[in-house]
Formats: sequence, C-alpha cells, structure tokens
Amino acid sequence: MKEQGVLPAAVSAAYGYCETVTGSEAKNFAYGIRLLPGDKRRAMSAVYAFSRRVDDIGDGTLAPEEKTRRLNECRELLERVRAKDVAEDDTDPVAVALADTARRFPVPLGALDELIDGVLMDVQGRVYRTWDELADYCRCVAGAIGRLSLGI
Repeated sequence: MKEQGVLPAAVSAAYGYCETVTGSEAKNFAYGIRLLPGDKRRAMSAVYAFSRRVDDIGDGTLAPEEKTRRLNECRELLERVRAKDVAEDDTDPVAVALADTARRFPVPLGALDELIDGVLMDVQGRVYRTWDELADYCRCVAGAIGRLSLGI
C-alpha cells in the first residue's frame, strides 16, 4: 500500500507511541523494520505494541483470573477495531494505531484473537499431550505474528 497523505495528529501520535514501545521493547525488531516504508513500519509497530500488551499480561505476576480479565479486554479492543468503533481521539493509542492499520492493510485480525487464545493457554497452565495440541499452541503464539506480517 502507498502512503496516504498526512496522518491526523492523533493517529500520528498513536503510531509514535507504538514505535516507542517497539523501539524500547524489541530493539532488533525495530532495527529490522526501520527499512520498511513509513506506512508499513508504523503498521508493524502497531501490531507489535498490541502483541506485546497481550504477551506482557500473560507473562506478568497478576493472578490468573486478572490475567484472563485483561486478555478479554484485549479481545474487546479487537472487536472495536473490527466494528470500526475506535475514534481517532480514543484514549488508547494502541487501539487508534491498530484501527488505522486495519483500515490501511488487509491484516487478519483473527490472528490476534489466536494470539490471545495462545496466551490464555499459558495462563491456564495447559499441558500439550499430542503433537497436534502443541502445533495448535505454536500456531497461536508464533504463527499469528507471521500471518499479520504478511498482511502488511
């Protein structure tokens, strides 16, 4: 996709926040995407910031019930993005940037649902007894990011 003119200030600020998260939390990834055109770099940062939020919830020290509640909030955010119900002045910069990314690129948002599913598997302490169960988990937590990247 080509750059589509000047971004509204609130959207630009939201992407700036996501790029800051990416630069501080994933330095190698940030270096890798800096060669992309600006619109793709911003989109990858938005996807990363959302994914990082999900991962941090799963890896954090909260009780499993609180982790589950917060992961459900992330899923609700995705529903808002799908419904085009995120205003440019929304208070969550990740929501704003992800909504703009979904508008500009054919990102499979279902992959982010799968990422949440995979993190929930971790939170629940799921044990993988078969290769198929393990492959399903890997598809959720690792494959999701690859599918999202292909959309960008």
